[in-house]
Amino acid sequence: MTTTLPTAKGTGPVVAVVASLAQFMVVLDTSIVNLALPSMRASLGLEGGTQEWVVNAYLLAFGSLLLLGGRAGDVFGHSRVFLAGITVFCTASLLGGLAHDGQTLVAARAVQGVGAALISPAPLALISLAYPDKAARTRAVAAWSATTTAALSCGVVIGGLLTHSLGWRWVMFVNVPLGVCIALAGIAFLPRSPGSGTHARRPLVDFRILRLPGVAGGNAAIVLAGALLTSSIYFISLFLQEVRGYDPLHTGIAMLPMTIAIPVASLLAPKLIRALGRRRTLCVGALAEAAGFAWQSRFAPQGSFVWDILGPGILIGLSIGVIGLPVTTIAMSHIPSTDTGFASALTGASRQIGGSFGVAVLSAVAAANATGSSPAATTHGYSIALLAGSVLALSLACLSWTLPPTESSRCSTISSSA
Repeated sequence: MTTTLPTAKGTGPVVAVVASLAQFMVVLDTSIVNLALPSMRASLGLEGGTQEWVVNAYLLAFGSLLLLGGRAGDVFGHSRVFLAGITVFCTASLLGGLAHDGQTLVAARAVQGVGAALISPAPLALISLAYPDKAARTRAVAAWSATTTAALSCGVVIGGLLTHSLGWRWVMFVNVPLGVCIALAGIAFLPRSPGSGTHARRPLVDFRILRLPGVAGGNAAIVLAGALLTSSIYFISLFLQEVRGYDPLHTGIAMLPMTIAIPVASLLAPKLIRALGRRRTLCVGALAEAAGFAWQSRFAPQGSFVWDILGPGILIGLSIGVIGLPVTTIAMSHIPSTDTGFASALTGASRQIGGSFGVAVLSAVAAANATGSSPAATTHGYSIALLAGSVLALSLACLSWTLPPTESSRCSTISSSA
């Protein structure tokens, strides 16, 4: 059965705006807590492991349930599942802001991840269905990609501002009014897709999709890109607060150039793809990111802001912005319309699991190489972790050359055999 986008209250640009705002909210929460972690630790008595889980509980729940959320959208309708996810997400945000111990906060973050897993597949799926023309769809996905990458970096600035001015609880509370506005806009404007209704015959993971060109390799690239994106923000924000002694607000301001560089590069990425192709654009971005991580690893407790933070931060931000569009289009460009929800969920799951993987593994590398608790020892651990991140970026550059450079006719395989 073929899923089509029904006649609805809003299509095209309206759908893209609502979808991008929702994606902004759920991606924002992957980074907004980073600058609040020291305040959370002081307020709730968090230990080091619990502090890490405030980040990872959201990422793991988000990533591990995205496939279920995507398939639920294909079966029951993306708009319906989207609105259910908004309800779960906002409720968990409210409970997290009211938490009085670390366990409650971590649990609320995990439930937030459940809501995000229901929300996140819908935006890209609805955009894909609302823009049948390839060129228009590429422009809409570029805007969506810019929103996604900007949200992760904007979380640092917004988190720092809220923590400094209102307290750490507002990094949770802020989602409630934002989510309510998105839900009202969704009710008013999103198309009412009825879903395929084929849940009895369709598996959660359709392995035939993974055989399409670029799907498996593209999602492997997204895992690496997610690991690099999340860990860069995590380590830079901790370095500025724990080593340099910045407060949350000044940490957010210090990271603002990186925040701006990401969406700027995302909007320029379509031109690079037209000039170089998707594969070369991804390779160039990954090599730039490897250089940025290597440069960032040379920071020092008393070093120059321009050399230690500003320069490498801008380079990392530009590379992140360049990478986002090619990996997403490679992973999505051969997907039949009946499986856009699943494929969108798969890319989101890869990104979130990659982010959790990056924070967990590189945090372990940092801890193993920190010879004490002094600023110099902490900086040394972070430096080794960032060098390991540079190796991951080089791996992404190598992987890019195994991905398909252009679309092929194999995209009809699943549709014709379903």
